[in-house]
Order: sequence, then C-alpha cells, then structure tokens
Amino acid sequence: MSVSYTNNNTFIFSFVRMNPPTPGHLLVVESMINEALKLDVNRIFVILSNSMDDKNPIPCSLDTIPKPKTKKMEAIIAANPIDYAFKSEILREMVEVYKQEMIQKVSSEEEKAKISEMNVEIICSSGNPFGFIGSVLFKDFVERGVSDVNLFFIVGQDRAEFVDRVVDNFKTKDYIKSINAKILPREGMSALIKSGPGETSISDIPLEQYSASFVRKLVKNSKKTEFDEVYRPYLKQEQINKLYDTIANGLMIYEKPKKAAATADDEEEETPESMYIKNNLLPIIKGGKKSRKIRKSRKSRKTRKHRRRSSRRR
Repeated sequence: MSVSYTNNNTFIFSFVRMNPPTPGHLLVVESMINEALKLDVNRIFVILSNSMDDKNPIPCSLDTIPKPKTKKMEAIIAANPIDYAFKSEILREMVEVYKQEMIQKVSSEEEKAKISEMNVEIICSSGNPFGFIGSVLFKDFVERGVSDVNLFFIVGQDRAEFVDRVVDNFKTKDYIKSINAKILPREGMSALIKSGPGETSISDIPLEQYSASFVRKLVKNSKKTEFDEVYRPYLKQEQINKLYDTIANGLMIYEKPKKAAATADDEEEETPESMYIKNNLLPIIKGGKKSRKIRKSRKSRKTRKHRRRSSRRR
C-alpha cells in the first residue's frame, strides 16, 4: 500500500534545538523543502525546542525566556543587560537568504517559483514536545477536517533516537494515516569539533560541518572574527553582533561548575540510532504491509522473551 500525499494532508516537520541556528542547519531545511517539492507540498514546519542551559544559551522567543533559577543567575542577568537575539528570528532571516541560494541552483522556472512560494513555518515549542506537536497537528489539520494526516519527520543524526519516540507517540492516533522519517548524516562534524577553532580556516569548512557546538566553541574562545565569517552570508552585521552577545551571555549564565566542565562531553559526538529505520519498519501505513510487519516483529520479540523466561525457570 502506498501513501497518498497531498498538500492538505501532509505534515513535513522537524523538532530541533538549533541553539544557535547555523549555516549547517540550513541543510536540514533544504532537505525538508526538497522532500516537500517531491511530494508536491508547499509547507513545512520547523519546530524549535525552548530549552535553555549550557548547551542551549539563546532563547527561542521572548515568551520562552525562563525565569532565573538562582540568585547567581539573577545577578549575572542584572549585571549584563542585553538586547536578545532569538533563534526563531535568526533562523527565519537565514532561511529566506538560503531559499534564494536554492533558487539560483535550479534552472526550471516552475521549480524556482515553488521554492520561492514554499512556506517554512518556524515555531517555538512549549511544554511536552509530543503534546506540542499534537497541538500543531490539531490546529493545522484535524480542526480543518483532515482526519488522515501523513507525518514525515526529518532530523539530523544527533537526534536519530527521537524518530522512535515520534513514531511510538503518534502511530496509535486515530487521525494519523502514515508515518515516515528521514535521518540526515552529520559528516565531518565530530572531527571539526575535536580540531577546535583556529586550527581550520572558516573559508575551508564545508557548510554541513557548521554545528551549534562548533559555533558555541567560537564564542567560548572569543573568536569573534571567525564567528562573523560564519554568519556574514546570511545575516546583517548588527544581527551577528546581537547573536554573538546573546550566546556569550547565555554561556556565562548557564556556566557549568569547573569540575563538571572539565569532564563533561559538551560536543554532541554520539551517533544514536533509530530502531524503526535500522530495521526498515518505515513508512508505517495504517492497515498496510508495514503495519503487519511491525505487529509480526512485536510478536517475535514477545516469543523470544517467553522462551528466555521459560529457560530460566528450567
């Protein structure tokens, strides 16, 4: 059974941190746009987490700035008043510039028009991620009379395990018709993070290797010139300065204790897996072959568990 994707019933989305948004993250957006073009859909959703901590130093929006948790944090904020850069606004600016770059790469006037008209909805989440994703689905699909929504989740390799959580949370919903996902590789990012700023010329680094960790490290090491070079193709200098100051301020507010900082792995080098994708269980289509395959897989797992228990009893 194939999936019948239409512009009205297809929810192409990603749930990401992007703290801060980088040129490398634009490749995630490009992949989402390309998937939408392939399925003849003109809208995608980039849902940003609202976390703020040592790995997430900038707020998503004014409404998502958390209250200080300690008196030390209150004192730092009071002593360092800044004009915040919000990651949702920064990403919108970068996406609009990058869409123009995408348009320049294609020759078809029809495709140029579709990229130009692509609606990239950038939303700051709140509360439980799955509850929030569900609220977006209800508002934009279910409440408009769509009862057979096709989910298509696209995310980077660092959040591969989130695919499984999305599938498990939505595969039983009555309004979901199918679920599919794509995981994008993060080639070369770990090596770049390990090398550190200053050891590689910014102009020599491929776009896909600009991770949030690398950019945060530029700020930690006061590499303002290199930071400017990363963002200059996409943002005005005033925005770049505001982003740099916001990251620096956030890193100071959420600084880890020295003992923890010395041992913590701050650079997201792990490569998690999605069991649904690894075992070729996607797409899930309600009533289709994949659904039967998943039920069979579950049954075999239960049988193996029963055998192990029986053998232990003996």
